[in-house]
Amino acid sequence: MTGLWAEKREEDKTMKYRGFACRLAGCLLALGVGAAAGETTVSLTASTTTPNVNDTFTVTVNLADAPPFANWQALLKFDKTKVELTAQATGTFNTFVPDSRALATINASGEVRSGGFGLSNNGGGNGTLGVFTFKALAAGSTQITTEQKSAGSPFGDVLIQQNGTEVLPAIAGPLNITIGSGGNVPPTVSITSPSSGATFTAPANITITANAADSDGSIAKVEFFNGSTKLGEDTTSPYS
Repeated sequence: MTGLWAEKREEDKTMKYRGFACRLAGCLLALGVGAAAGETTVSLTASTTTPNVNDTFTVTVNLADAPPFANWQALLKFDKTKVELTAQATGTFNTFVPDSRALATINASGEVRSGGFGLSNNGGGNGTLGVFTFKALAAGSTQITTEQKSAGSPFGDVLIQQNGTEVLPAIAGPLNITIGSGGNVPPTVSITSPSSGATFTAPANITITANAADSDGSIAKVEFFNGSTKLGEDTTSPYS
């Protein structure tokens, strides 16, 4: 019996990330960046910061120590080569208004522009402005960020009170995400020549050719066997 063995070449892809959220001594710490106690603050948290490719995960926009407000807007920025938005949902401040653009347009822009509208001030305090579902597209490290409204960022975070006063919240920091490959996918290999069932008259020289591919790596070599006896190997395509 003739057999094949394809060996894949793996690179050492060590990815480091940091991210934490805690309350300590009256100060809010989110993802390594602090905000003073009592300061209106927006922070981002994720259902997981280590998804694998094709996994979905949620990002929640958290609001802390807010004064009463009627309207608001919140911005999320993301790397469209690493993640894509799949859904938007209301938070505990239920005047949520999702980004009305088509998902394809949102993902092409790399920004989610959400907000909320109320006819009167709410109670303020602590809560969530929205929950956003993302799908991981490619392995590697990435960030999802938010920022204050400004001249350069008109869709940035802001709370608007009924009298028109704008409150710009402090930003706790970026949300660091590390996307895994989801495990090693074995290579595929097949004999392309000679065709199945081909016959030869001895003595004959027979060239065996094979195709090999690896969806999450590269092929180092293809080895050819007759049973347990190695016939040869090739390190370049076409393998023969």
